[in-house]
Parts: sequence; structure tokens; C-alpha cells
Amino acid sequence: MILAKADMLHSQCSRRTALRGLALGVCGWSTSSWLPALADVASGTGRRPKSVILLWLNGGPATIDLWDLKPGNSNGGPFQEIATSVPGMQISEHLPLLATHATDFSIVRSMSTREGDHSRARFVSLTGYTPQGAIKFPAVGSLVAREFNVANDIPSYVHIGGRPTVTGGGFLGPQFAPFIVGGRGRRDGAGPDVANLKVADLVPAAADQQTERLELQASLRSLSTLPASSVNDALESARERAQRLMNPSAASAFDLGEETPALREAYGPGTFGQGCLMARRLVERSVSFVEVALDGWDTHANNFERVKALSQQLDRAC
Repeated sequence: MILAKADMLHSQCSRRTALRGLALGVCGWSTSSWLPALADVASGTGRRPKSVILLWLNGGPATIDLWDLKPGNSNGGPFQEIATSVPGMQISEHLPLLATHATDFSIVRSMSTREGDHSRARFVSLTGYTPQGAIKFPAVGSLVAREFNVANDIPSYVHIGGRPTVTGGGFLGPQFAPFIVGGRGRRDGAGPDVANLKVADLVPAAADQQTERLELQASLRSLSTLPASSVNDALESARERAQRLMNPSAASAFDLGEETPALREAYGPGTFGQGCLMARRLVERSVSFVEVALDGWDTHANNFERVKALSQQLDRAC
């Protein structure tokens, strides 16, 4: 996942400058020339932060089947490498469209973890922490939503396809929890209408009906004697989200029917492909973080056929 392109820092902080700053840091950070550059970017004096779309391949695809193939070796599979638009970079033959856009992404080979359990590994990947009892760490989407929250009617953190690994906003509060679209059907089982990507309970009502309902809710809340609690805060946050989503412009962001049939077909007919199209619509409306999940990558059985089919979904949707 890339939160900001490297060229945001390039003109202010070269590799040599960064290494020199690290070396001088042994004696004191005040002599470093690259920290001010980082501070400038963080403070917003550089380019505007872009939205993040995280494609979550649930189950974890094997690196040697997608990004680091080893054809001809004893630990390699039947897939072949293909060249990309970046000289020296090869990826799986089942990702031909991605191969043509290799200049737009990076492959990080230095990441490692000792977590072998799926649930713990998912938690570490999304929060940066191992599960630690009562401490509720927020997911990266919640952090981004908090730091780059845009005042509009759409939640700043949206999860598309199934139930997210971290469902709440952690210690940041429920207002930064993911807004979930599509509670099931992350595999390629949905038809072209993608009924599973409907926003739950997002049923339009006449303007006068909405006004009456909101006034009634407000009067009932004024009579409430419930003490302050995290549960009540979560309920209030959910109510405010629902109220904002009544705005026609907000509901429109989730309406894939506004796209042309040709564009929808280009992304693929399944929930993942259509979810990626929805993610595009959301970031065009300044949503800070959108997560799109594709299930089924825990391929212990019939690995190569399943990885091939899943790769084709991924390649088309990207």
C-alpha cells in the first residue's frame, strides 16, 4: 500500500541527503536536513494527500505465484513470468494488464513476519500491532480517516465486500469505524447487478418525510436519560452517518447504475470488480480510505487453478 508517492519528497530530500541525515542522527537529529522536508509534507505544505484504495486479498496469496515466481526451480509452480513495463520486473502471466502498468506500483520484497495465524496476521497488517488484550488499536483506514477527514456526507473510511478484520474505530472512537458496503459475497458469485454491493437500509424517502423523522428523533433524544458510554457514542455516530447518507449526493456515490455498461464490464461482473469501480467513485468524491476485499486466497487445495481464477479477477479490476 502506498500512502504517498515518492516524488512528494524527491525535490526536497534526495536519497543521499536522507542517508546523510540518518548518519548525523547518531549525534543529534537537529543536524538532519531531511526531517524538515518530512515535516513540511506532513503539515500540508507539499502536495495534497491523495486517497487510499486498499485491495485486501483475504487469505494471503502466495508471493511465488504472483510477484516472485521461480520457474524451473524445485519450489516453483507451473506459472510463467511475463515482462512488465519496468525493465527487470517480471510478474505472473495471469496479470497481463497489471504488467502494463508496472510504472505505477512498487513491489516490496523486504516485508516479513513471524505471525502464522491468519487472524493475527490480518490484525498486524492493518494496525501495525499484535493483539494486546483490552487495547483496541485502530486500523490504518481509521487513522487515515482521522488525519485526512474531509467534511462531506460520505464516511471517510469505507469497506467494500464482507466484514472487515477491524470493525470498530479502536481507541479513536466509533466515528472512525469503517462504513461497510456489502455484507457477503466477496467471491465471484454475484451477477452483473451486484445486489451484494447495495448499501444496507439506504432507502430514499420524500424530503418532508425525512424532515419529520429527524425532528421526531431529535425530540426523543432530548428526553433520553442514558448515561454517556462508548455504546451510546457508537449509536449516535451511526445515527449521524445515516442522516448524512440521506443526502442524494451521498447516495449517488454508491450508485453504480450511473456508470456506463461498458465501464462496468471493464471492471468485471463480480463483487470485487464492481467494488473497485465503486471505490473509484468514492475517491473521486474525496473519500480518504476505501478498502475492497476479495476472499478465497487461502488456497491450500487446488492452489494453481484457484490462484489463476482469482488473479484474473484482480488483474481486470485493477
